[in-house]
Amino acid sequence: MVAHHELTDLERKLLDAIATGMLVDLRTGKPEQDDPAQGHTWAGDRRVRAQFLCELLTGTREDDASHARMLNLAGAHVTGTLDLEATRLVCPLVLRDCSFERPVNLQQAQAQVLRLPGCHLPGVNAKQLETRGDLQFDSGFLADGEVNLRGAHVGGDLVFASAKLNNPDGVALQARGLTVDQSMLCTAGFTARGEVDLLGVRIGGSLSFQDATLSNPGRDALIASRMSVGGAVFCGHSRDRRGGFTADGEVRLTHARIGGFLSCGGATLNNPDAVALAAGGLTVDQGAFFGDGFTAQGEVLLLGARIAGDLSFTGATLNNPGRYALNASRLSVGQAMFCGHQIHHRGGFVARGQVRIVDAHIGAFLTFEGATLRNPDGTALAADRLTVDQDLFLEDCSAVGEVRLLDGRVNSLHCSGTAFTNADGPSVNGKGLAVTHDLLFTDGFIARGEVNLRGAHIGGQLTFEGATLTGLNSDRALTLQELDARVLDLRPKAPPEGHVDLTHARTRVLVDAEAVWPQSLGLWNFVYEVLHEHPKVDVASRLTWLECDPRGYAPQLYQRLAAVYREGGRDEDARRVAIAKQRRRRHTLSWPSKVWNSLLWWTVGYGYRTWQAGLWLLGFLAVGAAIFGAAHPDAMPVAKKAAGDTIPAFQPWTYSLDVLLPVVNLHQEEFWIPQGVARWWAWLAILAGWLLTTVVVAALSGLLKKD
Repeated sequence: MVAHHELTDLERKLLDAIATGMLVDLRTGKPEQDDPAQGHTWAGDRRVRAQFLCELLTGTREDDASHARMLNLAGAHVTGTLDLEATRLVCPLVLRDCSFERPVNLQQAQAQVLRLPGCHLPGVNAKQLETRGDLQFDSGFLADGEVNLRGAHVGGDLVFASAKLNNPDGVALQARGLTVDQSMLCTAGFTARGEVDLLGVRIGGSLSFQDATLSNPGRDALIASRMSVGGAVFCGHSRDRRGGFTADGEVRLTHARIGGFLSCGGATLNNPDAVALAAGGLTVDQGAFFGDGFTAQGEVLLLGARIAGDLSFTGATLNNPGRYALNASRLSVGQAMFCGHQIHHRGGFVARGQVRIVDAHIGAFLTFEGATLRNPDGTALAADRLTVDQDLFLEDCSAVGEVRLLDGRVNSLHCSGTAFTNADGPSVNGKGLAVTHDLLFTDGFIARGEVNLRGAHIGGQLTFEGATLTGLNSDRALTLQELDARVLDLRPKAPPEGHVDLTHARTRVLVDAEAVWPQSLGLWNFVYEVLHEHPKVDVASRLTWLECDPRGYAPQLYQRLAAVYREGGRDEDARRVAIAKQRRRRHTLSWPSKVWNSLLWWTVGYGYRTWQAGLWLLGFLAVGAAIFGAAHPDAMPVAKKAAGDTIPAFQPWTYSLDVLLPVVNLHQEEFWIPQGVARWWAWLAILAGWLLTTVVVAALSGLLKKD
């Protein structure tokens, strides 16, 4: 204990002032002379022994005032070690703009209020410190060493406003297991060089890093995993929009829980080629905002995060080229997710690297309006099995790299005015996508690379009206295999440059136009019930449309078109399609079958034009009449008949008909025997008659199978 007679004038003043809490102010009012960084140069009348302060604060001096109200000192240089470990402070401690020779030890101490605004010291050890009120390290507080609050309990606010913590090769702020009953404020220019460790902290109010700078390049800048905050977390710019949160190094919010909202608007996170923000398993009871100038150099990781309100990346820029820019697989958002432009189309969302929201669930709508997604060597947007309870907007979006929506579920999807580019594969991959209402690729939509919607289910209309579809290296412009849509509108701005595949697709209404048909079209097992043509397409052109499938003949193509025409009351067009089907089928047959197929075509039009046989009969009848008429009587000798038979007059037309018709006997052929050319023609007519009669009877009786 410092003897009373050994006390300095300053220490005697403090002894008298502690009873009333009066401020003992040693500052000169001149900033250059009051700078605590120069405290070691201050004169002796501004120096106080740490041991004496400990005696005052613990009430162990015999000459101490009976009731200490507050130790309130400003502008002093504290010599020695202020060691209050495991003590109970009898009064609040307020040290302003003071300088400390050695680190302060508050480990396991108990205090009412501790305030060290503007103080400079080598470090603070306050492990398991307990305060009933506030703990303040603010107003220019500077620590050149670790500030350790591990396991501490602050009954009021913990304030680091405008503080500077310097420990570049280690931990600047160690606060694992910290409990703050009210709020923790690291604001107004707070700077930490070294790691800030808030692992498992519990904060009853809010946590704010507004206008703060954390620097620990290549390592962890902020560890707040398993943190619990009852109110909001602010990691962005202040209300006047000046300054902003900056972190050089990884920011971890893994499995943190935030009772209010998370605001990171205007924040800058720098951890190139690594994770800039690790927030897997994060839970936010209200909204989360990463927009309004938010920038991340490195991956933003939200794996399995749960946001009860809105999630916004409006106006954000995420940079992690060739890797994940945003990895939010299994993300759950209770309301809407915004990844687009701000009001008046300013500051659109930009992602350089893959945006991954696989297995995510969005409770309202998801928008990428005005966004720019760039990942040229891979997938720009991976949204496999994404579920959006309302609409998904990709309008006015620009994407370089694959946009993947495999097995997703949305209410409606809007892609008007969007440009997608992917030279190495699909520009849009929506295999198995389920859309309750409409999916719109319209009004200037551009796809450079395949648009793949294989197995997609569209409850309303799928439209490509006004779109531009260009297949690049894959030669596929549009893949709709196994699609199921109520309405399919295939009227792009120009014919797709690449193959359009509708194999096994199904739609009730097909809307198209001849002017924009692709050169290569997969139609096998494509099912449609109604053709809505703009303008109307004639049947000859529609038959050419069927021949666009490079795999060749398939009977279903013709059967479906004929059925649609028939149901639409276009019976003649349906017959023409059925005939065209048989003619194209001829190319797949063996030569005997080809002969039979040709015979059916020329004679009865495969059973659809039985009247053609009548024309053949008339032709054979006329030619026969001319040949037999010319041959009579020289080449048509009378046949020998029994005595008494009357030979009728020769009639070339009747004779020709008698030869031509089988079974029927007109009593001409039996009286004259043709010779020479007439004989050869008679045999040919007999054969033709039998053939024509057979195919006609088969066609009329239904024995001729039209298929």
